[in-house]
Amino acid sequence: MRRSTSCLHSLANYLAKRQIEIPLKAIGFIVAGYFLRLPVFEHFIFISNQRPDGRFEKSPWDITFLFFYICVFTALRAATMDYILFPLAKLVKVPKKKYQRFAEQSYSVFYYGIAFGYGVYVMYDSPWWFDTTYFWRDYPVTDYTKSFKYYYLVQFAYWLQQIFVLQIEAPRKDYKELVMHHINTLLLISLSYCCNFTRVGNAVFVCMDLPDSILALAKALNYCLPGIVCNTVFGIMVISWLYTRVYLFGCIIWSTLTEPDLYVPQFVLHPPSGNWFPYFVKYIIAGLMIGLFILILFWTLMIFKVIFKILTEPDAKDVRSDDEDEVDYNTSMEKIEGDHSTPKLTAREIKDKTHTVFAKKHRHDDDDDDDDDDYDYDDDDDSKEKGEVDEPEFVTPQDEKWLEGLDLDDIEGRVRPVGSGICKKAKCDGSDNERCFETCGNMATADDIYGCPSERTWALTFDDGPSNFTIELLNILDKANVKATFCVMGAHAKQYPEIIKRAYKAGHQIASHTYSHPHLMSLSNEKIVYEVRATEEAIKAAIGVKPRYIRPPYGEADARVKSILKKMGYKTLMWNVDPTDYNVHMLKDGAQRIQRAFDDIAADLYQTSIGQVPKIIEALRSKGFKLSTAAECVGDKRPHADPEEEKKKSKDHDEDENDEDDEYNEDARKKIQQDAFAASGSDSEKKEQLDQQGQQGLQQQQATSGANSIRFSAAAGSILAACGFLTSYL
Repeated sequence: MRRSTSCLHSLANYLAKRQIEIPLKAIGFIVAGYFLRLPVFEHFIFISNQRPDGRFEKSPWDITFLFFYICVFTALRAATMDYILFPLAKLVKVPKKKYQRFAEQSYSVFYYGIAFGYGVYVMYDSPWWFDTTYFWRDYPVTDYTKSFKYYYLVQFAYWLQQIFVLQIEAPRKDYKELVMHHINTLLLISLSYCCNFTRVGNAVFVCMDLPDSILALAKALNYCLPGIVCNTVFGIMVISWLYTRVYLFGCIIWSTLTEPDLYVPQFVLHPPSGNWFPYFVKYIIAGLMIGLFILILFWTLMIFKVIFKILTEPDAKDVRSDDEDEVDYNTSMEKIEGDHSTPKLTAREIKDKTHTVFAKKHRHDDDDDDDDDDYDYDDDDDSKEKGEVDEPEFVTPQDEKWLEGLDLDDIEGRVRPVGSGICKKAKCDGSDNERCFETCGNMATADDIYGCPSERTWALTFDDGPSNFTIELLNILDKANVKATFCVMGAHAKQYPEIIKRAYKAGHQIASHTYSHPHLMSLSNEKIVYEVRATEEAIKAAIGVKPRYIRPPYGEADARVKSILKKMGYKTLMWNVDPTDYNVHMLKDGAQRIQRAFDDIAADLYQTSIGQVPKIIEALRSKGFKLSTAAECVGDKRPHADPEEEKKKSKDHDEDENDEDDEYNEDARKKIQQDAFAASGSDSEKKEQLDQQGQQGLQQQQATSGANSIRFSAAAGSILAACGFLTSYL
């Protein structure tokens, strides 16, 4: 079960990263077949089964048509967002962390607006235009105009494509309602088309698409033009919602319950004649509609809560629950309908929210001068889940004074492309690190803090915080009397200084994780310094001292990056237990395998929530492990340094790093690294495993679905990152 779940997530992740590439290949293949005049491919692109009088009937080839347009919608959505809407967001000065949401809502405006207009067009001259009796008169209606069949099947394809969208988006607070909405909608569309109730389906589509389009417009405007314009559009949406989704859809339900008895000639099941209407089918249709109507009433209640907040409070807040962070009224607007067209992914590579989020790798790169553009602008999901936090702007401060005293001229090395994967057959065992860091990631050298000299020692480290969840985590650690290392981001440290202060006073080690979590190897020397110094300032403001340890984001740091960090007085902190199995919890069998190898631990501790940290601690202690900070496990008594003292020593720090007061056991640590690398070279099986891990490691970090690993990092700081830092010898 565990493996199958992991495979499903791997497949979803693979498809999510290639939302343009894979559909375009399928589309290109089909179009090429059509131009080669292969008859079968015509059915993919155009509707089938035309009668001599020019009207169309259903056909088994409709399935191929649906497949083709599912591919079209997938590629169209990703490409439109990447190449049109993201640049538009920048042009109209949308806050950077809102780019993703703005693009998603803008795409919804276009689609639902066009769908509504075309739906009205095919319905306007029809006999069922504002006459529900013609839903049932002349049943069964088995033939359609060309425009009607195109309209209905394209709508069907869009909603089928939403299944993929729903799977790749992060679950929202009303996720269950949203799933029920999709199930109801797809069942109604399928039933109406197969059983010849398409007139009813046309009317329902029109009722739903108008408020969808206006709601998405209100959300998009709230990102770039908040205030009276946005509120006016929201008011128009409310009117359209009440008229179409509540009143008109209610009339359609009433018609379904009462009018078939008056106008359907006979309730029979006779497929050859197109009759799929035994009497009980009426109640199936009505039941599905009523289920959808209940969801509409639920979201209508949310609308009125938003209106109440807007009218009674100058700064309307989220009305969902008292324990959530405050957001603007757009947050509640997100909850009105669950936003069924807004997945968390597109194809853009951005800051990995959890080190294991679906790769959101967009196809365009912003200006090189805008390094902060590399990060996720949707870290604060507008419909936040319980416990999530507000995400600070990831704009790294830059002060040229921070460059004083640092000689960067002798630093050799190139600025590397992010995630280039240049080493397709990298060993990832330490022998080819200089060239292959983009491929391997977290490949420590002998100079890095990588394992504990003492056997049976485990140092817990937590990345990417602090956040609101850090408080819960600190309570757990205090209760268990465990000290850990917190590798904090400067942006989060600036937002939550009191949480860092509490951790520091409790005896935990504070380490740096850069200010905005960039790929350090892709930055210039100066910008690397800015990332580190900005984090120092944020940490110093909170606890009065600066850290001496730093964990590079994604474990990516080549010789150039490490030389800069060393000149700045830092020790590079890596890890040797990196959980990579998405859906495994800390169960008893996992604890029993701790003795074998850290590979098994990586498989058994992945996506472990903070609530499971006590189980991890208990399991490790039951095996006789001692838990400590990273500095303690390597015998370093000075995990933090006075900033002024370090400033005086910065020029010669690379020579004086290990002074007499530093009792850090360098020889023991290096021996561990050398032995580990030697073991991997002598043992072919282990070497093969390391090779496989290296090939998959960065891909997992950049492109894996998920939320909470044992490193628990999360976007918007919603969950703190944790990583097991295990002795190399168990």
